Amino acid sequence: MISMMNYLKMEDKIEKVLPDNVVDLYNKKYNNYPCITRTRNITQEGLKVLFQKNKRLWYDKINLIDLIIELEGLIEYGKLMIYYIRNKDENVYKIFILNDGVEDQTYNLLINGLKKYHTFN
Repeated sequence: MISMMNYLKMEDKIEKVLPDNVVDLYNKKYNNYPCITRTRNITQEGLKVLFQKNKRLWYDKINLIDLIIELEGLIEYGKLMIYYIRNKDENVYKIFILNDGVEDQTYNLLINGLKKYHTFN
């Protein structure tokens, strides 16, 4: 059994997709382990929309005088959690949705709302 680590097999290589603390935080809050949905990458504008009206549980960012670069973080979106991580040298973000396996109205609204912010990679 793989302890607390989530892996995704991609093109014959194993890639860790979520830090352990993200899964631990979800488990602590909801008393179960999450189902994880990986969406297409989203733009920086899409990430800013997610920040609106949602609680940021933690984040890592670089705050320069005239520029903020979001590196990664975790957003609470209703009963969902959204983990984001910046692609290296790009202003696009990988998005992972953590939920209890029920694709309810909140989940579907999030998935559909993100579509206009998807990138081509």
